[in-house]
Amino acid sequence: ESRAQAAAAAAAARVEALAEARVEARSKLEAQAEERSNELAEMRRFHEADLEKLRAEAAEAKLLSEAETLAATQAAVAAEELRALEERIGALEAELEETRADNSALREDASASLARVNELANQVDTLDEARALLEGQLLTEAEEAKAREAKLEVRLAGPRARA
Repeated sequence: ESRAQAAAAAAAARVEALAEARVEARSKLEAQAEERSNELAEMRRFHEADLEKLRAEAAEAKLLSEAETLAATQAAVAAEELRALEERIGALEAELEETRADNSALREDASASLARVNELANQVDTLDEARALLEGQLLTEAEEAKAREAKLEVRLAGPRARA
């Protein structure tokens, strides 16, 4: 019986040792599980932060892409406006050349007209001088005619006075 008791005590001690080992193993497993859970949580936070960074970079890339598209559109519009302005400048330069040609023709016409006016003014001056000479001659002839008339009257008055 003592052997059986010793065997039972040894078995009980083994069961107790197994139970303690089991508790200790469970405790170690729980600690490892918690540690692993903490590691996984840390990895998850790291990956979430990475994911958030990637999302931010994607949003920034989208904004940059939109900005590039807008800049390209604005550049195309500016190029078209520049082309239109260059066409307008060309048209204005052609119009300026026409205006210069018209002005040149008008200057020639004005010069010819001025020459004609000067010619007419010279003719008027000549006519004025001729009129002044004729007036002077007429005045002289009128004075001479009055003097002749006065002499005639004196001559005629002489025989009448005698009669």
